[in-house]
Amino acid sequence: MAEISKFFNSAPGDLRTYQASDFADYFGNVLSSGLLHTDNIPALEVKCEGTDLKTYVEPGKAIIDGYGYENTSNLYLTHALPEATLDRIDRIVLRLDKRNQSRFIKLFVLQGTASATPVAPTLQRDEFIYELSLAQIRVRSNTSTLNPADLIDERLDENLCGLVYSLISIPTSQFQAEWDTFMAGIQDSGFATNDSVQAVDEKVLSHSSSESVHGIGDKSTLLTTSKTSIVSALNELFTNANNGKTDIASVVGSPATSGDTFAQLKTHIQNSKNDLATNLTAKGQSSVGTETLDALVDKVALVSTGRKYASGTVTGGSTLTVTGLTFQPSTVIVRSQSGQSLNYQTVYSKKGDSRFNQSHFGHQTSNSTFDAHVNNGNLQGVATKGSSLFAINASGFVVTYPGNYPTGTMEWEAYE
Repeated sequence: MAEISKFFNSAPGDLRTYQASDFADYFGNVLSSGLLHTDNIPALEVKCEGTDLKTYVEPGKAIIDGYGYENTSNLYLTHALPEATLDRIDRIVLRLDKRNQSRFIKLFVLQGTASATPVAPTLQRDEFIYELSLAQIRVRSNTSTLNPADLIDERLDENLCGLVYSLISIPTSQFQAEWDTFMAGIQDSGFATNDSVQAVDEKVLSHSSSESVHGIGDKSTLLTTSKTSIVSALNELFTNANNGKTDIASVVGSPATSGDTFAQLKTHIQNSKNDLATNLTAKGQSSVGTETLDALVDKVALVSTGRKYASGTVTGGSTLTVTGLTFQPSTVIVRSQSGQSLNYQTVYSKKGDSRFNQSHFGHQTSNSTFDAHVNNGNLQGVATKGSSLFAINASGFVVTYPGNYPTGTMEWEAYE
């Protein structure tokens, strides 16, 4: 009995030499014969163009009995001419030949025998030669071309070719045998029948498809646009709510932002209402932040800002009309513009104005005499030139001169 170990470097006086067969034997013990692959997709695929009696093999790698092989480009193989009346089946094989005159792995056409019922030739697998079948193709009689439709891929057939796998593996066949023995021993111990299992499956399927069972309810009654998917409906609600917050924040302005929650936006709005109510109260309009926003806004118009004033010019005549004021005048002064030959001056004051003791109408010329004076509505001190009359309205006034009237540009002032 001998002990064998490998592989080690040689040392002076202790040479360690190995044969290629030693390496092949090592790899053959851990890796099966077959095609190397990527993600279980093997290479070395056989194809034909259908224009001649040739097939070709695409690039790829393989291991046979521990020996490695690689094809780096499409390699074409020529098939023998067919018989006149009988078909045959050829195989395209990858052959390991360990004989001294060979020592290679190469691609070959393994020619079949013509027959009325042809079969693929048997692979050679012995001490020196080992073949993997990549594909078989029917060579039809009396033709000069091969048909791609007659090509059968055999690379994944583990009895003919197969993929390289580790020989250091779990003995699943042993496990399967033990499992089968176990199941045979308990199969009469009250296990469910096929019918009972199917009945359970149907109940599970019915349960999973029932919306009411899961508390979902009728999705067709959803108020969202999407009514077929709960996820889509929730996404729609989220989008609408987020857009709503953005719109509110843009209207309210700082410090509100689109990133605020609805509760935070509510706080910002309430704080603004409280500030508005406080400011209105300071201006004499009693207000609280719990009032509606419309009610608070309406009170802004009631805030007193002092008496309003307006002035301008108007062309003289028997009637002078001024419109477009934003208030109803309580005091009006109309006078001739500087440089006029006659100096007309007309004054109106509402009764009760602290600047005048009596409500009066007056028309005063340059000699400082009144044409007319009205006290409490009674005409007094009428001169020969007649009296002047005012008509006051909500946005202006009209002056009517019954006698002489100015013709030049008149200046006017109006006070609320």
